[in-house]
Amino acid sequence: MTEYTSNQEKVNKPDHIIYTALSDFNNFTPLLGDKVEGWCVDGETCSFKVKGFNIKLEIASKEQNKYIKLQGVDIPFEFSFWLQIKSLAIDDTRIRIVVHAKLNAMMKVMLGKKLQKGIDDMVQQIATSFNSI
Repeated sequence: MTEYTSNQEKVNKPDHIIYTALSDFNNFTPLLGDKVEGWCVDGETCSFKVKGFNIKLEIASKEQNKYIKLQGVDIPFEFSFWLQIKSLAIDDTRIRIVVHAKLNAMMKVMLGKKLQKGIDDMVQQIATSFNSI
């Protein structure tokens, strides 16, 4: 498994607000809806197409105010996505994304840098979205 870890971003909100919002795929629609094709939410799963790849994710586990773990479903490689949440103070919560993916050498070359940039951009966009409300 290859691990990709995003930058850590500061959010000026309590951890429970971030956790509650990000535990519901419907709240991802404003963040991702225009960046991917075919964005669809069905309860604890979401699906979309990005760069020609069909992706389906489901919430695999979560711990209130700590993390949300998503895993890929029906995709050609093993994949999990953790959104980690750590409260330092009532208005200082840190978030980061950790991705574990079982990629062959060719896929690492094709996707590695793009995946890293994607999760860095995503965590920054999440923080910016929360900090602007």
